[in-house]
Parts: sequence; C-alpha cells; structure tokens
Amino acid sequence: MAIPHFASKVPVEDAVRAICAAAASETIAESCKYVVGSGEGYSLRQIINEVARQVENLNGSPVEVLIDTEAALAPIEWRKCVVDYSRLHAATAWNPKVKLQTGIDTTLRAFIGGQSQ
Repeated sequence: MAIPHFASKVPVEDAVRAICAAAASETIAESCKYVVGSGEGYSLRQIINEVARQVENLNGSPVEVLIDTEAALAPIEWRKCVVDYSRLHAATAWNPKVKLQTGIDTTLRAFIGGQSQ
C-alpha cells in the first residue's frame, strides 16, 4: 500500500529563523497570516526511507522498515501539502535554508550524541 501523506516539513532551525525574522520585521501586518514551510513536499515513505538510509550510514547496520498495510489512514493523512511561504518572504526576506536530509542528519546526530556534518 502506498503511503500518500505528502507534506512540507520544516526543521526547527528554519522555524526559529522565521519567527525571529517576523519579530524583527517592520512590514509584518497584524491582520495577515504568515506560514512557514520548506516549499518542498515529501511523502511519509520518503522521510522514513531517508531516516533509515542515514541510520544505516551512521551505524553500519541495515535498517528494516516495516509498514502496517492493514492500518487505516485518517482523512488528514491523505492530503497533499506544500507550504507557500511567499507572503512571509515578501514581508521579511526569509527563506528556508535547511534541507530535509540535513535536518534528519542533525536530529539523528543529536540523538546519538555526535556532531552534524
């Protein structure tokens, strides 16, 4: 069964930079809504496979990914979501900088006590 969930994930470093950019901006309008996103979409399967690949590279052992094909997905898990952050960019010049692969690497290394590359 294919996992259809497709979303724009944001590493915490980018989220913090976006909040700081908004706080420092003189052009942020109180009545507007601003969204933060990577501008890229990844399926849950793509994210899981990238995590597995990086864990294999870090520890040298294969990682088996098991998928419960019997599990029902909630309606929200079928959505496709790639965030358009252009309004935030226009008001602050903010852009995402951390790619998914780098965010996963940083997180995994933090969990195992190593340094990110």
